[in-house]
Amino acid sequence: MTEQATASAGHLGTTGGTGGDPGVEEADLRAGMRAGGRVLGLLVVARAGAEAPEYAIYVRTSWLRGYRILRTWRGKADRTYRSLDKLYEVVPSVRIALRPG
Repeated sequence: MTEQATASAGHLGTTGGTGGDPGVEEADLRAGMRAGGRVLGLLVVARAGAEAPEYAIYVRTSWLRGYRILRTWRGKADRTYRSLDKLYEVVPSVRIALRPG
């Protein structure tokens, strides 16, 4: 990432999260990628839901350290998906490989 992109993306991932984990919002991902950053990896965690599993996404970016959980607007809750197809809407350039547990 360029120096200018790093400066403009420096505020990203500062939303409040549970357990002191700041997390990252979808808007942070879009802004970081527009500034020249990249999504380096995703970790998808299946959680037991009421009717079907829900998927929580942990994101590793080029402008933040480590994996950060994807959070809802203003970091109010973890962002979960009922379908992995919805993940493509957030990060369309990432291929998803599922491994059996």
